[in-house]
Amino acid sequence: MTYTGTPRTWVAGETVTAALMNSDVRDPLTMLVNTPRVRVYNSTGPSLTNAITTLLSWDTEEINTNTMHSTVTNTSRLVATTAGRYLVIAQAGFASNATGVRQVTVRKNAAGSSVGGTALTGNSCASAGAANIVAASTFSTFLNAADYLEVFATQTSGGALAVNPGQWTTFFEMVWIGES
Repeated sequence: MTYTGTPRTWVAGETVTAALMNSDVRDPLTMLVNTPRVRVYNSTGPSLTNAITTLLSWDTEEINTNTMHSTVTNTSRLVATTAGRYLVIAQAGFASNATGVRQVTVRKNAAGSSVGGTALTGNSCASAGAANIVAASTFSTFLNAADYLEVFATQTSGGALAVNPGQWTTFFEMVWIGES
């Protein structure tokens, strides 16, 4: 899957070769069918200390079409293996508690630091006593190949508070949507 270019404009009289068919027909169709995409979640929810921003890690891959995540090394990271624009969605479900604020932030190339790299998107909400789900997304973030994203979560309940596990509650997703 190497195609990320502009569709070819054929000219009259041009000879069609196997190499041209591969680069101009097969490769774009492969990229369309196998769009770089990753969606991960954690099967166990971490406990967050009050007012301490915590890096979330991911132990389960729902989809990973382009080796964009590892469950062994740097498990907190989603890595862009193809340069381009990405749709990014991060969501954390917090246990029920009536006090404080819940927050999720996505950072680029942060090296595990809640103040490192570049903040891309974030969202927060005040607790209403029920379980809270906080989602943050960005539709068109440009990433170079090897750039990576990480999710950080914070809560201010006054004590420890769990992040609920599971693929529909707390997850991180990145989908390639175009070249530039």
